[in-house]
Amino acid sequence: MPHTWRLLTRRPLDYELAQSYVVIVQITDTVQSVAVNQSFAVAVINVNEAPTAIYLDNAIVDENSPTATRVGVLNVTDPDEVFVSQRITCGLRSDAGGRFVLRGLLVDVADSRLLDYEATSDGSYEIDVECQDQDGATVHQRFLIEIRDVNEPPIKIVSFTGLFQVWTY
Repeated sequence: MPHTWRLLTRRPLDYELAQSYVVIVQITDTVQSVAVNQSFAVAVINVNEAPTAIYLDNAIVDENSPTATRVGVLNVTDPDEVFVSQRITCGLRSDAGGRFVLRGLLVDVADSRLLDYEATSDGSYEIDVECQDQDGATVHQRFLIEIRDVNEPPIKIVSFTGLFQVWTY
């Protein structure tokens, strides 16, 4: 008489760790004390998992850097990428008030006029990046972009006495 068996595992099967498992089933006839072993191969089917992390290789830029200055490059980790080529697209959920732009995986300055160290409370701006694989699974990460203070030339001269002297030689 045929029996239906269910295979229970202690933890989920993970395609990225192993694509198949060998299971050995032993059946013993208690009346005649005869045992029979049968092995089976269990194939694991890959399912898409969401990307797990986003890294930014640099998060420092000088104040007043020209528009399109490269700040850094994003790297997205996806557990499926070893077995299935991933198409990752990223976007900014927050661009720090128009200060930064994302071009593919490249974080660039969007508007140099807005990168003013003296206008920040702590010398940095926050961006929020979201990346998505081809099946729509997403991950997002916030990054603080540090604005480095640079020595700026004076923009106006004020005389408290109202008198200026010009020296000529």
